[in-house]
Amino acid sequence: MTLKNEKKVNKKLPKDSIWWDIIGLVIKIGWIVLFFAVVFVFFIGVTVNNGVSMMPSFHDRDVIFYYRLANDFKADETVVYEGKNGELITGRIIARHGDTADITSDGVKINGYYRNKDYILGETVLFDGGMKFPVTLSDGQYLILCDNRSEPSDSRIFGIITQNQIKGRIMLSIRQRDF
Repeated sequence: MTLKNEKKVNKKLPKDSIWWDIIGLVIKIGWIVLFFAVVFVFFIGVTVNNGVSMMPSFHDRDVIFYYRLANDFKADETVVYEGKNGELITGRIIARHGDTADITSDGVKINGYYRNKDYILGETVLFDGGMKFPVTLSDGQYLILCDNRSEPSDSRIFGIITQNQIKGRIMLSIRQRDF
């Protein structure tokens, strides 16, 4: 028998090999990772609520999921917006374009009517060096206040928020617990 007559050894993996199962699993995991990467890059944002400014609605270190593609926001919606130093902040829209907002010793007045909601913690006060009221909002402008009104981390300090600063509408929060 000569070398020419010998059969060549097939080095391909057999179709029923466990390696094909592993390769298939890795490909499926890759597609799942790619899907979630696309969803979280383009559609859903994630941030962590820092501080107690949105108590009782959101607590410190709650994980917040927000919808990035929202572009028309209504009063009483909770949103994530970009503060002056670039940090992401959670807040509640109190007034939007076309509304006139005023903060008096009696509370928040929107278009001549006082707004008292169950989710508000504390009294709404003005801060020295902050925004002056009353104010009428133009197109694409929003007045955002925290639910914990004693905290100075909202429009009373930052001023009017533009639609470009709003990153999305809050969809879900996961409460962080200390164990």
